[in-house]
Amino acid sequence: MTKIVSLRIPERGFQTLRDFANLGLDQSNELLAALQDVSIVVSTNALSVDLDDPLPYLTQSQSYEFVSVLFNLWSTAAVHGWDMSDVAETIASYDELQIESAKQDAFSERLYAALQTPAIADTANAADVATEYDAIFHSVRCITDLRPVFTGAESKITGAVLVRNLRIAYSTDTGIETLTVALTDSDLHELLRVLADAQERGVQLYDYAEKSGL
Repeated sequence: MTKIVSLRIPERGFQTLRDFANLGLDQSNELLAALQDVSIVVSTNALSVDLDDPLPYLTQSQSYEFVSVLFNLWSTAAVHGWDMSDVAETIASYDELQIESAKQDAFSERLYAALQTPAIADTANAADVATEYDAIFHSVRCITDLRPVFTGAESKITGAVLVRNLRIAYSTDTGIETLTVALTDSDLHELLRVLADAQERGVQLYDYAEKSGL
């Protein structure tokens, strides 16, 4: 075993992991079997997960915490290139969890099995791919106005310019930021064309993924 000294578990997940460690063999197997079929909802904006129904022997809140811990452990291990078996063994011997020595090996094996469950691994991997970006879209607004043109000594209005400002708000690690871009008529038509193409391709890809069983 390679102990991962930099691996840390949020304190809020301690009790749920203890509960998982203290399950009997049949109970843990039943929970792991149920985890195979669980439907996990991922919020990529908040990088959080949720599920509709509780797992066997866990309440709804415990199930949420358990899945969240697994999801974040898998994601963290993937980012650092840690072996999942090392992650499981490190957590089993984690001092703060206070898992009895006699139960650590069995707990490590069942935790490794939980981390390898497709519902966890595939979902966490998909979320990792889906969140490869620098910023998250927050809101958008397009303001169109006429700006008068004044000329001559008497400052008469001799014309007007139509101006469109596309204001995009987005969130980063430092908070909400904005970007304002001026659009001409041709710019607006190009933007609408690109968005329409993106929407159509999205429909085709969703249909392809569904038919392929992805």
